[in-house]
Amino acid sequence: MSALEKLVHMNGRKFDLIFGFVLLFGGPIALTRGDLGAHPGATALFGFLIYFIEAWAYRYKMISVRSRAVANALADPRGDGSLPQLSSVIIIGRNARVLLRLLLFTVSVAAGMEYVYGEFDPPSSNWIKGFLFAAILFEIWLYSNVYYDSTRKEKVKTKKMKGNDSAGRVAVLSDKEAEWRREYSSFTERSYHLYKEVAADCILMITGLMFAHSYWSSSLKFFSNAIDDAHDKGVSPGSILWTMFFVTTLTSFFVLFPARLVYWAEENWNPESGKKKRIRWSIFFAFAGLTAPVYYHYVRTYFF
Repeated sequence: MSALEKLVHMNGRKFDLIFGFVLLFGGPIALTRGDLGAHPGATALFGFLIYFIEAWAYRYKMISVRSRAVANALADPRGDGSLPQLSSVIIIGRNARVLLRLLLFTVSVAAGMEYVYGEFDPPSSNWIKGFLFAAILFEIWLYSNVYYDSTRKEKVKTKKMKGNDSAGRVAVLSDKEAEWRREYSSFTERSYHLYKEVAADCILMITGLMFAHSYWSSSLKFFSNAIDDAHDKGVSPGSILWTMFFVTTLTSFFVLFPARLVYWAEENWNPESGKKKRIRWSIFFAFAGLTAPVYYHYVRTYFF
């Protein structure tokens, strides 16, 4: 990777810092059901645009990440060329990402119906169900074309060569893994790859901010009412703070981890040690940005 590529390469640490900074000091992009009344046509158009280009961005970035991980694994003389198995938590994040994308698609369809009919017509819900079914089929196709599984999950077998040299181990690849490596062996060296990957990173960031806004719109009122009720009932600041910390951390997991899923997989496939591994603590800064409005309301309610 050249110096320019290292500079513009978006990894998990950079994503966390930019994501958290924008949420703390800026504002996320709005696209929720509450936005339909003002600009339903623009909401539908922008929603569909993001839904489909995010699918391209996610696929392109995931292939780029996995291609580099395979190259690194093959260059390691101590290994057999296989990749670490993705954790089960990442699979949960992947499923959460599908639900968030389907939510985005549903809001966009509803906005389109609002724009066409002038008001949201309940009978049009059958159309929404049809579009939603088509979106589910699209998500299944998308994930069948983004290869997650490691070679270990494909029952990699190793054969020990004569002697005790660990570098003599050879991974017996599955047909699916071998085909994938042949097709994408030089993926990051293709024409205009750097520009395409930067574009994919930008699209994934925008989508993550949209997910954050949806989280705020759906949960901020609930948390604010809970804090106000606790204050009126005389609940101690420490007790409500601990409760809010637990609940917001749990719920924001279903927004932040799907938003940074590609970079999470990259960290899993390229395990680092020592000083470099500690940069993953940057995820707490992203959590801080995502949950900041709740704690702002808490401080204002209890101390001002």
